[in-house]
Amino acid sequence: MDTSQSRYNELDNIIQHLYEDKIKGQLTDERFAKLSAGYEAEQKGLEETIKELSEQISQKTDKTINIDRFMKLVKKHTSFEELTPTLLNTFIEKILVHEVEVDAEGQKRQKIEIVYNFIGSVELPKEAYHGETGEAIELPKREKRKKSA
Repeated sequence: MDTSQSRYNELDNIIQHLYEDKIKGQLTDERFAKLSAGYEAEQKGLEETIKELSEQISQKTDKTINIDRFMKLVKKHTSFEELTPTLLNTFIEKILVHEVEVDAEGQKRQKIEIVYNFIGSVELPKEAYHGETGEAIELPKREKRKKSA
């Protein structure tokens, strides 16, 4: 970003000197037109680069701010005895429960995605899967509720 901005400013000076040289009669009209067109095209390209880099920096800054907010929440609630609704609402923005998928062997799988406040969805680390098999941890099946007559 700094390099692009520096070159952009340098081109401003070059174009100004070209114009002065043309006024003094040190450059022909054709030569001035060629040189100024080239420098102006380079400067226009630099404008786009600077704009893109500024947007990227802004996005990274926003992401950093959100991570900082999340870390403040984590530090505030690092030790707790019980998982309360208030605590869940503090950390979790939403929980997405996807459709049940049945594979060729009849195994049912259902993806559950947790979207955390400020940082979004996070991939589970390898430790969240069964050791050597690499399969996802399966929750125990619910017992069917008995209908009361």
